[in-house]
Amino acid sequence: MTKLIASASAIALFLVFALSTPSDALAQKKKGEKSEGGLNGALTAVNKADKTFSIAGKTVGVDATTIITRDGNPVTFDTLKNGEQAAVNTFTQADKLLAVSIKIGKVAAVVPAPVKKKK
Repeated sequence: MTKLIASASAIALFLVFALSTPSDALAQKKKGEKSEGGLNGALTAVNKADKTFSIAGKTVGVDATTIITRDGNPVTFDTLKNGEQAAVNTFTQADKLLAVSIKIGKVAAVVPAPVKKKK
């Protein structure tokens, strides 16, 4: 009987903990942020005064926390040019799309070496 009570208590404690811990998606919504993912394409409508640009038909803002690189080296928003190919990670805050990172130029991809099969 004691083992049954201990098992039931352990299960109840686990459920209380699991249900009271917010998932990442819920935690982001509570902060007013929603992860959008990535956009790829040519930069257009680069507006240095407003710190915005367009990519893949969407207008994206930039703030002080946005990480911008060209060929792996850090650059500033003022160096961005219309027509440059970019990979942009974004999120939504207060109904505005903001850039987390902007990668211009060569974006290094990690490709594992092929595995040779033994015969």
